[in-house]
Amino acid sequence: MQQFSSINLRSFFLALVPVFGIYLVLPGFTLDIIILLILFISDLLFKRKIVFNYKIILLFSVLFFCNFFSFIFSRTSIQSIFINNSIQMIFFAVLLCYFIQQEVNSVFIKTLHILGVFASVFVLFQFVAFWVFNQSITLFLPLNTSVEDLDLLISISYGRPNSIFLEPAHFAIFILPLLYNSLVEKKYSLTAIYLLGLIFSTSTTGFAILIVILVYHFVFQMRNLKFLLLLAVLSVPFFFLSDFYDLLFSSNLDKLGADSIEDNNRLFGNFPLIFKMDIFNWFFGLGHNQMSNFFSNYGIFVGNYSNSYLMIFFSFGLIGFLSLIIYVVDLYKLNINKGYFIVFLLVLLSDQILFNRNFFYLVSCIYFIRNTNLDASTNQYSLKVFTREDDLQA
Repeated sequence: MQQFSSINLRSFFLALVPVFGIYLVLPGFTLDIIILLILFISDLLFKRKIVFNYKIILLFSVLFFCNFFSFIFSRTSIQSIFINNSIQMIFFAVLLCYFIQQEVNSVFIKTLHILGVFASVFVLFQFVAFWVFNQSITLFLPLNTSVEDLDLLISISYGRPNSIFLEPAHFAIFILPLLYNSLVEKKYSLTAIYLLGLIFSTSTTGFAILIVILVYHFVFQMRNLKFLLLLAVLSVPFFFLSDFYDLLFSSNLDKLGADSIEDNNRLFGNFPLIFKMDIFNWFFGLGHNQMSNFFSNYGIFVGNYSNSYLMIFFSFGLIGFLSLIIYVVDLYKLNINKGYFIVFLLVLLSDQILFNRNFFYLVSCIYFIRNTNLDASTNQYSLKVFTREDDLQA
């Protein structure tokens, strides 16, 4: 029964967080949180020593203080939103700062790659089903739960595959660390599968970050300038497949344009709203997910959404923003291989992932996938799976 040991189960379920996190079991509680709570309570009952990551505790303590202070002195905050979001923040913080300090083994990365291959192949299947057979196909676990934000699934109805996630961007967020890991480990067959999945998902997030990590790996890490020549060679077929090229990339390239970046709510579209906040809100924020209600009182109708950097400023002010920056700097120092950190940094810039499964997953990749042994002759890292003792010695 060794395969059902606590470390195997922990490694397996931590890898499934990005997928299980889309299934809403109870109000405010998704399936990943429920499973991690069960594992956490089990450890509390049977383990002698419980260790938490104090840096994550400090980050969330500051954010919770700003959220509470903003609610007390705000005239626009809604009490029910404050209570519900505070509870979610507490559970998320406890689980993150606990499981980040636990030991995982190779089951973690193996589970991720198996899931990654399946998700990528399903993207190709969705693409063919829609564009060849005019069929919109989705796949979700047969669970008696609600899928969070079900309306986002409409992307496949106009040809943008979402795989087993809610939208193409979420698939891209999941697959990017795995694509980078397959590059580092020279598993190029996996790289090809993930690359095709990203391309056919038509995710702007995936498209942009993919370019950055490819350049980082081949030019800055491997110092292989032949990669630039390879890109030039690979671009030649696009001149003969212009219609196919437009189908896959035109919308992504349009969204990467300067005007679109300025208007896109995922990037800087909500930036001008900062100047409509008063001095108090600048320091302590509007409260978590109180942004929409605050601006509606001034006749401005926006959602509780922006990229993570802007969202943390809107929610927790300058104090919260600086706290996140300090934590991000600490993450940069944590893993010698910066590829996973680059993905995390760019996803924060392009999406709102605070306190959700994607934040948990990307931070887990930085902590748990350590490529520490660099071969000077090949500039190649060897894979090391993180253990709690490694962190305590760091």
